[in-house]
Amino acid sequence: MPLKIPSVTLLIAISANTSAALVAIDDADFGVGSLTRDTSTGLDWLDPTYTTLNPGNIDANGRSTAEILANLGAGGDFQGFRLATGLEFGDLLTSAGIAFTTGCCGAKNSANIDPIIGFQNLVGVTQSTWTGTKGLLASGEKGEVFAEDGRAFIWTYGQLDAGGHWLVRDSSVPAPMTAALLGLGLSGFIFTRRKLS
Repeated sequence: MPLKIPSVTLLIAISANTSAALVAIDDADFGVGSLTRDTSTGLDWLDPTYTTLNPGNIDANGRSTAEILANLGAGGDFQGFRLATGLEFGDLLTSAGIAFTTGCCGAKNSANIDPIIGFQNLVGVTQSTWTGTKGLLASGEKGEVFAEDGRAFIWTYGQLDAGGHWLVRDSSVPAPMTAALLGLGLSGFIFTRRKLS
């Protein structure tokens, strides 16, 4: 069986911490730009749009939350992934430059609007109302961000409109190596362009 190695497609966001970046990654199973790599944690996040739930708590493919979770195991559609913790989701938001709170339902923060829009360009939108990206986390929590008013928060899940699931796995390419390869590629491009001029 051939080794599946994701390819880097786009460097999207760099937070205040210059060593942290979110990068769109291609996945052999889910397609172009379906993963978001957080280079500060070395975690790959499956875009929650692949596990979006409708109000009946069924995803776009007709699976319930229980069935999605059952598909995390060997041979399942989401093999190798697991539900992210609230702490991991908080780290992801921090890498995206998004300030967040815990507890429902977050505070309006206009400074978050642009970072949330950039984040949603990576991971997608799971709710058209208020342009929200929402998903279940481990331990019964959910993480939500809203572009209209800059709210971002993690709270205990208590409703059926979770949007999707925040699924995560360790990246298959170490984060420093990815960043170095990107840097070398850009340096080579700049060098070549200068030489051709």
